[in-house]
Amino acid sequence: MNRYPIGATGRGAMREDSLHGFLTAVFVQMAGSVAVSAAAALLVERNAILQSALVGPDGMTVAGWIVLLAPLALVIILGAGVERLSGPAARLLLFVYATLVGLSLGTMLLGISDAAVLTSFGAAAAGFAALALVGGRAGRDLSGLGSFLTVGLVGLLVALLANLLLRSTGLDLVLAALGVLLFAGLTAYDTQRLKRLYLDTQPSADGSVAVLGALTLYLDFLNLFVSLLRLSGRRR
Repeated sequence: MNRYPIGATGRGAMREDSLHGFLTAVFVQMAGSVAVSAAAALLVERNAILQSALVGPDGMTVAGWIVLLAPLALVIILGAGVERLSGPAARLLLFVYATLVGLSLGTMLLGISDAAVLTSFGAAAAGFAALALVGGRAGRDLSGLGSFLTVGLVGLLVALLANLLLRSTGLDLVLAALGVLLFAGLTAYDTQRLKRLYLDTQPSADGSVAVLGALTLYLDFLNLFVSLLRLSGRRR
């Protein structure tokens, strides 16, 4: 015999469907952003004119620095003004961001073998999918883990900046391994956080909050991929 009134059961099913629709919208936009970045990176790899526009004999050109730094401004706009942006406007900014990141990523991949790039991408995609599933279905609250990972992320950024001066290959490998663990944990945490966000506030699946969620998971995936690439990357 059904323990719950029919109306309550129906509302629960509708809420689950709405949550599924929200998370699906987030992941679709995240996957679209990854595809846009991959296409932009491939364009840089295949186009010598674009390569020379971004990277010169002495390093990055002015255009290269603009492409590298412009995404920071877009992240600030998305993060600070997400509630004032319409869904289409937020999605446009997300895909512009993904394009710029892809162009920068393309310059980084120029000296790395195709096999290393594909292997790292495949491992990142498989790991991300598994961790997102764990985060979405975990019954345990991961908020404590999120706080720990946030502190770890700050420490990792400081260490990466320090290694720009030290130029230690061994330290770079250690930091890459820590990056894999860190962004693996953040993937699970952020997925659960998005689920809780929906249950608390029920944002629209086609609104700007879903876009911000897609950006968060996109950054988790991107950093997981780059960390794996630094561990396994082989020069051409």
